[in-house]
Amino acid sequence: MDRRKALINMSLSAAGISLSTSLIAALGSCESKKQLSYKALTFSANEDALLQELVELIIPTTDTPGAKAAGVNQYIDRVLSMVSDAPEKEAFISGLQTIHILSQKQFGHTFLKLSQEDQIKLLQQLESESRTGQSGSFFSLLKSMTIYGYYTSEIGASQELMYVHATGTYDGDIPYSEVGKNYY
Repeated sequence: MDRRKALINMSLSAAGISLSTSLIAALGSCESKKQLSYKALTFSANEDALLQELVELIIPTTDTPGAKAAGVNQYIDRVLSMVSDAPEKEAFISGLQTIHILSQKQFGHTFLKLSQEDQIKLLQQLESESRTGQSGSFFSLLKSMTIYGYYTSEIGASQELMYVHATGTYDGDIPYSEVGKNYY
């Protein structure tokens, strides 16, 4: 495995996604205004609708907007289309198809036609399988990408985390003699 592929695999691992702020800026912010006109780069319309429902179930709308309103499906789509290689994209799409298959097998309907209660049951099953190591890498990846995408979006950062941008500059080249042990 070459170094680049190893770095990409590590960045998309279920343990968490570590992307630089410059990549996030390049991907653009996920805003709900763009949701209506967004055309998926990696997913079909049905897969994108399923992804929107999944991310909303992971981070639902409460007193703050959820993952669907934050456009997390767009974030995941952009990461997969711009950063991931073909096998990783195929594995993710295969994971979405597995959810449809499990839904049909257990409840007799596609995931999007299930009640919210049944959708949550299926996701809880996938989560418990991911903890035991049984084909759960897709759900772990989906969950970590959803969390990362949500909390780095404008909605997640400003409304959920209530981030307030502090003006000023960062100077990383301050002589130690000027600040001593107290660096702030």
